[in-house]
Amino acid sequence: MDVDMEQTFDDNTTSTPPPRTRHGRAHAKDGRPKKPKAESKLAAVVRRWLANVLPTLPGMPLSAGSSLLEWSVETLVAQAPKRWVVYEPMVLLPTGSFSFSTGVPSSGKSATSTTKQSPPTSPTSPPSPAPPLWQTVLAAVSREQQDQLWRNVLLALSPKGSGGANNAQLTHLAVNEGIPLYNVEGGDDENENGNKNDNDNEKDDENVLRSPTGLRPLYGDFGPATTAAGGPPTDADFQRAFWVSTKQNGLYQTWAPRWSMFSRGNIKEKARLLAWVGGPGQERNMNANGWAVDLYAGIGYFVFSYAQRGLRVLGWELNPWSAEALRRGAARNGWSVRVVRRDADLARPTADTVFCGTSANEEAGGVGDSEDREDTEDTEDTEGEYDDDEPAPIVIFVEDNQHAARRLAELQAAAASHPPPLPSLSLGPVVHVNCGLLPTSRPTWRIAWDAVVGAELPRRARNVIETDEARTAWLHLHDNVGVEELASRQAEIQALVVAWAGEVAGDGHRTCMAVVEHVEQVKTFAPGVWHCVFDVRITL
Repeated sequence: MDVDMEQTFDDNTTSTPPPRTRHGRAHAKDGRPKKPKAESKLAAVVRRWLANVLPTLPGMPLSAGSSLLEWSVETLVAQAPKRWVVYEPMVLLPTGSFSFSTGVPSSGKSATSTTKQSPPTSPTSPPSPAPPLWQTVLAAVSREQQDQLWRNVLLALSPKGSGGANNAQLTHLAVNEGIPLYNVEGGDDENENGNKNDNDNEKDDENVLRSPTGLRPLYGDFGPATTAAGGPPTDADFQRAFWVSTKQNGLYQTWAPRWSMFSRGNIKEKARLLAWVGGPGQERNMNANGWAVDLYAGIGYFVFSYAQRGLRVLGWELNPWSAEALRRGAARNGWSVRVVRRDADLARPTADTVFCGTSANEEAGGVGDSEDREDTEDTEDTEGEYDDDEPAPIVIFVEDNQHAARRLAELQAAAASHPPPLPSLSLGPVVHVNCGLLPTSRPTWRIAWDAVVGAELPRRARNVIETDEARTAWLHLHDNVGVEELASRQAEIQALVVAWAGEVAGDGHRTCMAVVEHVEQVKTFAPGVWHCVFDVRITL
């Protein structure tokens, strides 16, 4: 039976109401004594470790069997994490676990060096607040004692006997500190791809690549924190990195926790796209060499849902680590991927890049993507690499998605200049465009529209995708919206797409209709704010 690998654990031992008592004992509704709830694996590990370690700490009057030791153990166990997620072979603890917070510098293998040092106080300054109890204990123990705690946690949470879906025990432990919208350290005007930011002010510090800069490794080798050359990653950097995986909706996803993010909350939206049932003609479009466009491809959140449905996918992603994660995840799912990230390949005509499997580097006698990786990666990672003789069903451009409209126009123009029966240049209609960036994807909404309608295409190219029957396509526009603004935002987007449809009619194009047919509330982003997807139906 095919089951999802992602495992989320929640210890609710302290959140349930106490049972009724009779003569000092807990009883169920039928009057029989109620069995106490078993302690979680993690809590049991923490309790044993504390009982062994606390009496050995210098300066702490905690003798074995003393009431003070018992109180300290119970207090610390109560403060230990009660939830965790397994992304094999890593266990990820929630933000704040063991009193770690984003205000504490990140560390390597052990947490010994992560305790924030308080600045010296002056006679006139108030004393610094005492560190949390867990931080006091972790600062007092040795590195070996601390590592022993993390090893015991991993051993207790590892699957017994089978070794897990990847046939390996859990080996890495980290605390999740969330994905910041802005980088903690600014000052660099370029992102990893060398693309300049739009402004020279506060946008310089925006975390455009959505890098998990707050991840706090506790145990295990998470790979280098910087690339070998200090610039964009190479295949060797990818090989040295630590990769994890999970399975949602029957599809594998892979990523490097140091370098790219994973959003568990997107599982509902992935499932919705997998089960998509469109309007009239939608199924026909899906099976008639149709395309999906993902302007924020990430590690393949929505790309894989489209590929599973039989659509070919064009995607854009700025973070080369996410693009590599997408490639590895797609390979595990049995799909070939073309990742276009080298400058020489990005400079080639788009049709050559998409419909031909040979890179510019290979033509020049160098080592291309597939050949380079063959010697450096496991079979599991390279399986599904694109074939030089056949176009890959998934093509990802590692560049700003503002290039998408131009590239799509080039593809349609190439298809128009090479009419059937040349299969290598067949380009079916774009039937889905996903704009999955938060807090808003608004800057790409017009690009998404043009991807479907073809506003920049020459007349001959437009005729390639036009038929006598109506064609249906969908835009999925992601945005964060306050609960009281849902109706007004929908009306705003409706007015916008109606205006764009009017431009199409005024340009002499065939009739175009657009309507915001559905608003999907995916998950809460903040109190009173929803991550919403506005589904725009376009009929041509």
